[in-house]
Amino acid sequence: MSLNLDSPKCLVEFGGVPFIKYLMNWLYSQGIDRFVITTQEKYAPSVNEFVKSHAPPNTTLVTEKTPTNTAHSTLIGLKAVSTPTTLLIVADSIFDIDLKVMHAFHKERNALITALVSNEKELPDYPVLVSTGNQCLTMNNCELADTNCRSASTIGLYFVDTDALLGVIEVGDTEINKEPMERLLPEVYAFWNTGSYFDFGTPDHLKWLQRHTEFITNRFGSI
Repeated sequence: MSLNLDSPKCLVEFGGVPFIKYLMNWLYSQGIDRFVITTQEKYAPSVNEFVKSHAPPNTTLVTEKTPTNTAHSTLIGLKAVSTPTTLLIVADSIFDIDLKVMHAFHKERNALITALVSNEKELPDYPVLVSTGNQCLTMNNCELADTNCRSASTIGLYFVDTDALLGVIEVGDTEINKEPMERLLPEVYAFWNTGSYFDFGTPDHLKWLQRHTEFITNRFGSI
């Protein structure tokens, strides 16, 4: 199975429902009521149809006319946001997390970014070193030099200070969770994911998830 789809991964259907609908319904139940979706221009018609038919009422679609990289996609999305704190999330991940608890953690520390992290095996290679105080010490993939630190991977969900992140993203950045976040250290914190995590960014994972839709509904609810 190829992932070269005619529509973005977020619109892949599981149990006849686009994945992003499960995700947005869950986010809405967690108190999120303002959404901005960033997509490439070639996907804009299908995503716009979803927004008109299925998305919560306060949803904005932002079209990236010249796709560059993850950081640039985030930049144009953040420019459409008016709130001081923004939740950034990639739309091909499933996890167990209480957003209210994570947001409280973020505010208590006056963090510029709070990243969801895990040290489970076989996670994407977005590494970080985390201190005993949950500060992210580096986004570089390096060996542990301090026994008081743990290695982890960031897994696609971040509370961010909107203005701070807008101030450090550069068009040449490749990933939102590498170069820009490194510039905001040490005011970046790790929030540990203690539940399960899964992404369908590979053909094998996509095949598995299409056979096991309950993995989504058990976490994000049925529709």
